[in-house]
Amino acid sequence: MRRVILASLLALSAAGSALPVRAADPAPAVEAEVFDPALLEKAHVLVDLVLPPAERDKMFEGIMNATMSNMLAGMMDGQTQLRDLMNQNEEIRTEFVAFIDRQRQMALDDLRATTPDLVDAYAHFYARNFTAAEMDEVIAFVRTPAGAKYMRQSSTIMADPDVAAWQRRITARQQARTEQEIRALSEKITTILQNNGAQNGS
Repeated sequence: MRRVILASLLALSAAGSALPVRAADPAPAVEAEVFDPALLEKAHVLVDLVLPPAERDKMFEGIMNATMSNMLAGMMDGQTQLRDLMNQNEEIRTEFVAFIDRQRQMALDDLRATTPDLVDAYAHFYARNFTAAEMDEVIAFVRTPAGAKYMRQSSTIMADPDVAAWQRRITARQQARTEQEIRALSEKITTILQNNGAQNGS
C-alpha cells in the first residue's frame, strides 16, 4: 500500500510540474536580448490587457484550482486502491487533503512571487513575435466587448466541464500505468545492483 501512495504522489507531482508555475532548476543564462523600447512598451500594454493587474491573482488562482482539482479527480479515478484507502481511513484522507492544499498554496505563492518575471516574459514574447502594427490589431480586438470577453473566458477554460472531463480522463490513464512503470524501473535497478554486486564480489 505504501507503493500505491508513493506512486500516486509521484504522479501528481509529475503532472503538477507541467504547469508553468514552478521550476526545479533556474533556466540557463542567455544573452540579454535588446528590444525596441517603443515595441516593448506596446507589448506591456497588451500584457496588461491579457492579464489585467487587478485581476491577476484571481485568474491565477482560478486556473490553479481548476487544474489541480481536475488532476486530483483523475488520479482518484486511476488509483482506486488509494481512493478506497482514503475512504476507509479518515486520518489518511485528512493528511492527503492537507498535502494537496499545501501544494496548491505553494504553487500560487511561487506564481505570485514571480509574476513580474512572467509579465516581462510575456512582453518579450509579444515583442519578439509581433510587429507594432500586429500588436495594435490585437490590442484593438481585446478592447472590443467580444475581445474582452474572449480574454476573460480564456482564463477559465480549465474549469469548463468538457475540458475538466478530458483532463480527468488523461490523468486517470497516466495514473493507472504509473505504479507499473515504477515497479518495472525498481526491478531493473535491483537487477543492475545485484549484477554489479556479483561482479564486484567475483
